[in-house]
Amino acid sequence: MQQLNLSEELYKIQDATKIQKYMTCERLYFLEFIMNLRREGENHNLVYGRAFHKGKDVLFTKGYSLESCQLAYQTFLEEYRKTYSPDTDADFRGKNPIGTEAAFLTYVNQYKDDNFIVLYTEIGIAVPIGNGRTLHGNMDSIMRGDRGVFSLETKTAGATWSYLQDQYMMKFQIDVYTHFLYSFYDLKEVYGVIVDVTVLKKEPGHIRVHCVKSLEHLEEWLYDANYWFDCIEKDLDRLSHESENDKFMHSFIRRTESCIQYNRMCPYFDICHAWHNPLQKVGTVPMGFKIEKWDPRNTGNKVELKTEGGINSEVRVDNSEKSKGLL
Repeated sequence: MQQLNLSEELYKIQDATKIQKYMTCERLYFLEFIMNLRREGENHNLVYGRAFHKGKDVLFTKGYSLESCQLAYQTFLEEYRKTYSPDTDADFRGKNPIGTEAAFLTYVNQYKDDNFIVLYTEIGIAVPIGNGRTLHGNMDSIMRGDRGVFSLETKTAGATWSYLQDQYMMKFQIDVYTHFLYSFYDLKEVYGVIVDVTVLKKEPGHIRVHCVKSLEHLEEWLYDANYWFDCIEKDLDRLSHESENDKFMHSFIRRTESCIQYNRMCPYFDICHAWHNPLQKVGTVPMGFKIEKWDPRNTGNKVELKTEGGINSEVRVDNSEKSKGLL
């Protein structure tokens, strides 16, 4: 039988996505990041988000104008069309090229008074959290404005709901980014993270959620982060003592209240329900899945942010004049 190589370095690499999955359900973490099972095919939300990010980068580096909107749209389209052809556009309400073109135009119109310096975009981060541990990740941007240094994180949504803004205030990922800013800039310089949400409905809208954290909050988060590291390491240790001969797996327990969330079923529901001891199935690829390893270190521009500059030239986004034609 094929065996898991638990000494592989990748199992020790953690980022916000992996820890958030573990917090949701330990067995979900095991299936996705230790057995490396992934759904076949492309996830439209991920493909769309990646393409939308590329377009937003154009706005940040070229300024807000009709010309930069057109270039942003073309950049988006070039990336999006690698996966989705024009005959699929009607299948995705809002999150399609027509909705995106409108979104870029309304964005620069709504935020025409933005005035900040773009320091970095698409940054691959590695930040220590103590105890010899490092969290990896990928930040969309770091800016300097009137409030200080902040990250502007792009998100897209297909609809608005009552907790759309509140969900980000306690998000583990947001605290990772805030901790990174505090680690590499003077405390007095850091403002925090602004989540830049574009809602793609019939008429696109834009919301900015200001996630400003106190040092006390970050100290508590730092304790939590190490707690979850401890839990993962203990589960890996328990796993190393288990066998395919066991009736069921004792490590990476199932959190069955997480099987269905937001009216969506976990993609691993059928596997989890059928495989009482996944160690008996190592190397097995269920129908509709593939084996694919993912390394959170292989994202963004790898940077040690001790000084500003080095990725992008500093581009001031001052749009008071450029976007008048979009009003």
